[in-house]
Amino acid sequence: GSQVKGSRVTGTAVVRNYSRNTIEIVDAKVSCGCTTALGLPYTLLPSDVAHVPIAVDIPEHTAKTTLDERIVLKLNDSGTIAYVAISVQARIVNAQ
Repeated sequence: GSQVKGSRVTGTAVVRNYSRNTIEIVDAKVSCGCTTALGLPYTLLPSDVAHVPIAVDIPEHTAKTTLDERIVLKLNDSGTIAYVAISVQARIVNAQ
């Protein structure tokens, strides 16, 4: 969708544990300082679901017309590290 310059885009990444092990969401790497994953770390038992809040602050004076940011969640499954990539995309418009 479209987002206004100077606004905060928020959403929720839903992560389900399909394994038989307890996993942890231990870290998040972001494509820019304007993007955050909140509430880490999370511990998920088998079949559990985590609702990870994410937020992207769109600068008021940006020249960009599109938003395309990435968040990579780092998972620990009993010592095995895995990564899940999340993409946040939007069209950036001027305030009316």
